[in-house]
Amino acid sequence: MQGYSHDGNNVGWGIYCGNYMGLTENTDDVRKYYGGARFSANASNNTFLALLNDTAYPFDYFTDIVVCGGYNDHSYSESDILNGISAFITRAKTKYPNAKIHIGCVAYNKEGNGEGAEPNWETYRSQIINMVIPTYQKCVEYGAHYLNNVEYWLGESGLTPSDGYHPSEAGNRSIARALANALLTGSAPLPYNGSLRVS
Repeated sequence: MQGYSHDGNNVGWGIYCGNYMGLTENTDDVRKYYGGARFSANASNNTFLALLNDTAYPFDYFTDIVVCGGYNDHSYSESDILNGISAFITRAKTKYPNAKIHIGCVAYNKEGNGEGAEPNWETYRSQIINMVIPTYQKCVEYGAHYLNNVEYWLGESGLTPSDGYHPSEAGNRSIARALANALLTGSAPLPYNGSLRVS
């Protein structure tokens, strides 16, 4: 959500998502983010849980809490990631008991192929099977809402700059459209951003 890009910073997806949903920042849309933040419990203090704990609003302030993880967790074990997700959901429900918690996966690696290159779909599919499905199951177990189909935002090439995994300006817009759709309707429509390659 920071908008970092290997080729220069751009507008982060959180701003676009809020705009698409008609939300006003700091009134009905509060954004907390830090570069490199992740779910993984072994990630010291650079976690979504740490960002949540650093949020000082009244217990009934929020109606929804939206967190999207992905690439920053890629070097951690499945158990580290899932333990981090369950810890986040548990804490969020305690700290803001009236809020619905939404969890999404937005940035799994397409093998760093760079701008204009096609993703390595075999690897991408295995990441979805090995991490996205357990994330969904953890959300069901702990009473959070999984943001369906947001993980497919890499369905087109051209959405990352030269490093192949940070979103470009178009990539940030793509993530934001997927998130807004998932939040408003329960699922991002497939295909989106044109043609989605799944085989």
